[in-house]
Amino acid sequence: VFNAVRVLLDDDKLLQDHAITILRRYNKDQFQQAKASLDAGEVSSLTTNHNEVKPGLHYDPKTDKNFAFDHLKRAVTDIEAGTGPSSNNTVNSFRIKLQEKLDSYLDQHYYLGNGIGVVFAQDNKLVVCVESHHFKKFLTGRWRSEWTVQFGDNVSSPAQVKGQIKIQTHLFEDGNVQLISTKSREFSVDFTDADSFATSMLTKMK
Repeated sequence: VFNAVRVLLDDDKLLQDHAITILRRYNKDQFQQAKASLDAGEVSSLTTNHNEVKPGLHYDPKTDKNFAFDHLKRAVTDIEAGTGPSSNNTVNSFRIKLQEKLDSYLDQHYYLGNGIGVVFAQDNKLVVCVESHHFKKFLTGRWRSEWTVQFGDNVSSPAQVKGQIKIQTHLFEDGNVQLISTKSREFSVDFTDADSFATSMLTKMK
């Protein structure tokens, strides 16, 4: 629909002036993937509410860089040095270990390596966002999941986790059928260190 309106209007500036706020909100809600290899570096991340520095600028904790994102073209336009949100040093070490195991899992199990997951550290908690999509003729599908990990004082065990999984499927050959399904989950994660936390967390996310 958006592309059809864009062609009919034939004025990206006018469209951006009036639609950018809606597009920014939509892209963040959909965990729009942000992939680019520019002179300033590379990024393979997501656009979410959790890493938005300011409108159009997002932080990637995997590379410790900020990336400018054009919400109209859905493209990374610039990469620069970044500063992430403040977090407990121990929490950040847990983030790094969970990101390592999450990347390995996504590479092995997501279709054509199209899944991107990012772990964000915020104060005394972690937020994990995962997005994968599959676009084919007459068929599209998207998987999103979001997991909030709340640690106790001094990052003590167990951690409390709340998650939500969203699945969208759209069939449009000889008709128009859409399925949107959401499932919420809550569980606790026992751990002794960052590695045992990451292993247990990923096991329960699967």
